[in-house]
Amino acid sequence: MELRSGRRLGSPPQGDARRRGRPLRRRSDDDHGGGGEEEDRVSSLPTALLVQILSGLGSTREAARTGVLSTQWRGLWPELRRQSFSGVDPDTLLRLLGQVARRELDRLEIRVPAGDTGVTSGQITSLLRAAEDRSPAEFILDVAGGDGDGDGDLPFELPVFARATSMELQVWRRSFTLPAAGEFPKLDRLILSLCCVDPAGFLPRCPRLRVLNMCCYWVQNEVTISSGSLHELVLKDAPFPNEDATPQIVNIVAPELKKFKLQSCVNRELIVSLQAPKVEELYFKYCATKCRSVGCGGYWRLLSLAMATECCGRVLSMEILADHGAYPAKRSFAQEIARLGLTDSSVLNLGLQAEGHAYGSIVLHLLETLTCIQRLQVVLQRNMVYFRYRDNEHNNQHYNWKYQQISLTNIKEIAIDGLNVASDHDMDLLELLFTSAPVLQVVRIRLIVVVSRGGCARLNAIFGANASVRCYVNGRPLKQLQNLPPDRPRRSKRMG
Repeated sequence: MELRSGRRLGSPPQGDARRRGRPLRRRSDDDHGGGGEEEDRVSSLPTALLVQILSGLGSTREAARTGVLSTQWRGLWPELRRQSFSGVDPDTLLRLLGQVARRELDRLEIRVPAGDTGVTSGQITSLLRAAEDRSPAEFILDVAGGDGDGDGDLPFELPVFARATSMELQVWRRSFTLPAAGEFPKLDRLILSLCCVDPAGFLPRCPRLRVLNMCCYWVQNEVTISSGSLHELVLKDAPFPNEDATPQIVNIVAPELKKFKLQSCVNRELIVSLQAPKVEELYFKYCATKCRSVGCGGYWRLLSLAMATECCGRVLSMEILADHGAYPAKRSFAQEIARLGLTDSSVLNLGLQAEGHAYGSIVLHLLETLTCIQRLQVVLQRNMVYFRYRDNEHNNQHYNWKYQQISLTNIKEIAIDGLNVASDHDMDLLELLFTSAPVLQVVRIRLIVVVSRGGCARLNAIFGANASVRCYVNGRPLKQLQNLPPDRPRRSKRMG
């Protein structure tokens, strides 16, 4: 055999192989003709190396099946340091866990199907105690749920896993209790899915927990997460049947927290209190209509909010939509920004689902709140190329903000994606932003219609007020858009 280096390895003498204890099969007289049995070199490997090969299969079931290949492979799966069981009923799982030879596993993964009668809390507790006896460093438990869970309201008991650094529990709509004493001294990462738990009940037992991910049913009206070790927190609340109209309050007290993500799907108001002075990344998303309690007017509501710390400072991203089924807003955009301590953001990325509504007052409302903004990017999400603004309360306010005096003393760059040069509203807002930013350096515009000579003239009229500003339209400097054909008469388009 030739190696990559160019060296060739010859076959070792038979005597050397025998001295190393390698078994050889006896060859028949016609071996040289290819009819004899070949040597089983894999099965003759040391047991420790065979176990290492089996661990690469990633499944205890597959490792056990290799026993049909050779007697040397039989009975090796209990020696694996990483055990994985799936699709097995709880009673069989208990028997298999009892056969595991190692008392300290690197990883233990258990996935239990629901079955016809479901899995009882007692069976879950027994599985957890058997798993604790194997002292896994990484532990995963996934118990499927179903209508057959007769004791679904009864909690299971979660033992203290002394060696575990990472745990993932997915037990459908069940809660758990802890022993009277003990803690998780090495636990660094915890994922809880579809459980009904109160984090105040287990967080004091996790002194070294840095990552907490909870996607749970919260039956409490107020949830408090207090930890001096948390660096990353992800909260997702699943909708619970028979929800009431009581606001849900989430209190976060985490002095070392760096990342916080919250996604709400419940149909009630959500109030978040955040005490995390070192947070660098934020993300809020409100999926249900009732939990969109931040907004202004009759329908402008906050869909998502994100904050990231970059070299240029804090980058605030907001997605706002016109929700005609919205409930009355409890807090304005300005109040929510101030409550989260984001007024010093230097970049604003604003996504607007205007649905044909005039949006100028919303943009100015945010800019009056975020006085430190240096870069503004607005993305207008529209379904129609030519549209008219609906006759509503914002149309009456259109001429009010058009003549508003606003000073954007820090803005150096403005980008608008989806501008319509045929819309007086869009062009009025562009002109107001352009003339209100004395230190403006760059303007980037992306149009939703092909710019014509008339549209180019309107842009020139606005940008001509400050020739020092570099202006780009659809990625090209404005001066390259001069030689355009004359406007064609545009047929009136009936809007539905």
